[in-house]
Amino acid sequence: MATLRETASSYADEIREGIAWVVVWKTGRGWNASAFWLSCDTDVFEDDDLPEVHKILEQDPNAVMINGYYCGHLGEDMNVNDLAAGIRWHYENGYNRLSDSTALPEEDNAQAIKVIYTFGSDERFPFRGGWVEIVAPSMRDAHAIFRKHYPDRTPGILNCSDYYTEQQFNESDMPITGNRGAFCHCKLSA
Repeated sequence: MATLRETASSYADEIREGIAWVVVWKTGRGWNASAFWLSCDTDVFEDDDLPEVHKILEQDPNAVMINGYYCGHLGEDMNVNDLAAGIRWHYENGYNRLSDSTALPEEDNAQAIKVIYTFGSDERFPFRGGWVEIVAPSMRDAHAIFRKHYPDRTPGILNCSDYYTEQQFNESDMPITGNRGAFCHCKLSA
């Protein structure tokens, strides 16, 4: 299990150079990363990289896609500690999430996914506790449906505590015990 500093150190050159996009995600308490070079013609992931990208999203829907040239809080003159702090800033604030990236090709509508959006105790959330389930062709489409019904309070940040793939959600205890004493508030689909 790598620390964030170790992961930042391993990919420091790729992040600083700003040519590759580095995807950073968590599994348990450990941090992982992988570098990708987008298609020069379309600025999307190469077909050969898509299985790895989808596997990363299954492991962590909060994975971020960063680049020292295009992303704030990162740069070519930063040391490893500064890079780790920049990665953490993006991850914890939900900026440059891989699931929202335009580098993902449009998904095939034949295979829908279920995304579960959970809520905390903040009175400004649409609900206190519980969750909303959305079935859509892709994570991007699910986010668009969620935003249509529950607009962002802060631009670019979903109006919920967190979101999960169906697999991640089912691996938690929430389907049985609920979330802060509440269960599913509604189900939406594309």
